[in-house]
Amino acid sequence: MHFSALFCLCFLLACEVSYAASGVQGGKANGMGTAFVAVADDASAIAYNPAGITQLSGAQVYGGIMGVVPTTNYTSPSGIRQHMEKQIFAAPNLYFTSDTPVNKLYYGIGLYSPFGLGGTKWSTTGLTRYISTESLTSTFAINPTVAYQVNESLSIAAGFNYMYAQLKSATNTNQTFLGAADGVMSMKGDGGGFGYNAGILFKASEHINIGVAYRSEIKVKFKGDLQLSGIAPAIQTLFGGPTYSSSFSTETVFPSVLNIGLAYTSDGGSQFSIEVQRNGWSSIDRNVLLLSQPVPAAGLGNTITPLQWKDVWQIKAGMNYKLSEASEFRLGYSYNGASEPESTVSPSAPLSEAHLIGIGYGYKAGNYFVDLSYFGGILVKRTVNNAILSGSYKGQIHHVGLSLGYNIQ
Repeated sequence: MHFSALFCLCFLLACEVSYAASGVQGGKANGMGTAFVAVADDASAIAYNPAGITQLSGAQVYGGIMGVVPTTNYTSPSGIRQHMEKQIFAAPNLYFTSDTPVNKLYYGIGLYSPFGLGGTKWSTTGLTRYISTESLTSTFAINPTVAYQVNESLSIAAGFNYMYAQLKSATNTNQTFLGAADGVMSMKGDGGGFGYNAGILFKASEHINIGVAYRSEIKVKFKGDLQLSGIAPAIQTLFGGPTYSSSFSTETVFPSVLNIGLAYTSDGGSQFSIEVQRNGWSSIDRNVLLLSQPVPAAGLGNTITPLQWKDVWQIKAGMNYKLSEASEFRLGYSYNGASEPESTVSPSAPLSEAHLIGIGYGYKAGNYFVDLSYFGGILVKRTVNNAILSGSYKGQIHHVGLSLGYNIQ
């Protein structure tokens, strides 16, 4: 039994979930298809372009919750279909920004999920059971920021991030050749790492903004526990019984993100934006996994696995149409490239090109405001032939959000 390969796969499947979606950290931005780097006019600018907080007077509190619903269908080369079980995840966010007694100096702090929250769950008796039966990943960042308005046209900002990440994964182990029922391999782990972000907002004219934002790579050192249960009697002597556990450690470098955008504001206050985003997924080049209790006789030990992900671009466009002084309608579109090579596409994270739309509505009443948003769409059908599990994958991802804000004057 190739337990080391299963162990590595189990870890990768858990991690890949968070890579499928990012950039859904605020209600207005979501409705605009996340084309927000040159708009950045609410407190969620901390996540999108921190230089934008210089556009806010006084202090602002802004937060909300995002419901995340991923779905995936798998079709084997022989035409057998399997559907992922539906799940709903909740990803919260909260921001605070304020000016300071120092003229043109602003600060803020954001609490949000930079690489998303999500997971998969498949049948324990289906075609994918030896690849993945359950996978869950969550990321959460604390991001303090300082911004300065250099002059009427230029604002700059910088901050640092601490990101905490958790993972959970499970898969069946095939023991039929040992005359036994399936076993179960499961793992849980967590870790954290530091990074930084920076932004520039340039007002080229009364109507045109140019925004640039950068988020650095973050190296997360994971530590956790691996467990095997239901070990076949024929090999229990290798593991010291029907169950086995060991701690593990590994590192994952979450990618850098670069955004460049342009926004136009009409005389009536409506906003139109275009943006490109570069995701530095080439940081995922290999994975090294270390076990504290290896079992060499069973093929369970330390592993080095090449991954060779690639950098990809996103193309976005968004609109915030002002219906009245109190209400706004939003619409947006985002095309996301596929970062994952064919060799690592799996039922747990069948990443492919994605076409996503955003729809939103905003309403203001005095110092209060509310944003309703949807951002989601399809993952293009992808057919692969690899050592994990060949076949076709097709999916969808949906984010439904509610955000509330208050301006403190």
